[in-house]
Amino acid sequence: MKEELAIFAPPLLTFLESAVPNVPPKAYRFVREMEEIADTHAEAGFSRAVFSGIADVYRGVAQDEVLGKERSGERNKGQTVDDFADTYGEGMRRREEVNRNGNSGGVQDGAELEKKWMGRAVERMAID
Repeated sequence: MKEELAIFAPPLLTFLESAVPNVPPKAYRFVREMEEIADTHAEAGFSRAVFSGIADVYRGVAQDEVLGKERSGERNKGQTVDDFADTYGEGMRRREEVNRNGNSGGVQDGAELEKKWMGRAVERMAID
């Protein structure tokens, strides 16, 4: 995809390369913001689908076992578009394995991840 963007939309690739690495430390905040935008669209008679989907993407980043632990100024992973995509892809594969095989290998199920994520979100709000 990067090759396609480099050919057909270089400014978009430049933007994504600078913006995407900033997402992990702030993803937990963006979840609620996207949900609020979805609610506003629904109140106006439009579909919630687009912004609910974006909220799901941010939620996935915030709940990711690796990217969800990233903090501004203390970054280890997801500092480039490629590393972000690789790290997020690995997390998706781990979650899919849990869904297929049940909770094995110490990987947490969805309810445990949600509880852990909410705790981290509250901690971050206190810091920010």
